[in-house]
Amino acid sequence: MDEREAWREFLRAEGTLHIVADLGTKPRRFTDLEESLRISTSTLSKRLEEGIRLEAWELDRVIDEEGDRKLYRLDKDGQQVFDAMERYGAVEASQEARRLLSHVDDIQELLVERYDD
Repeated sequence: MDEREAWREFLRAEGTLHIVADLGTKPRRFTDLEESLRISTSTLSKRLEEGIRLEAWELDRVIDEEGDRKLYRLDKDGQQVFDAMERYGAVEASQEARRLLSHVDDIQELLVERYDD
């Protein structure tokens, strides 16, 4: 598979655009991404590995007041994808989709509690 086809598959894969949307706002740890995205841990790991291989993002080791951390940060190609997503409104749509799904989860919990009584 050539690089262009690899990028096409990568961009179509579950979670990729949500990861780009998150990393475009600031570098994040694996656990930060895991908490904000609605994909399995194994899928997230796979996407992050693919993104590193395609140079969409990189994994940096940072030592600061918060300790020794590993942060994923967009690379040049990943930044270009993020910029295109912003132009098309996809970054905002990704954030809104996750907000709405969280709201549905909250309602689900209220309904479950109602039937627990």
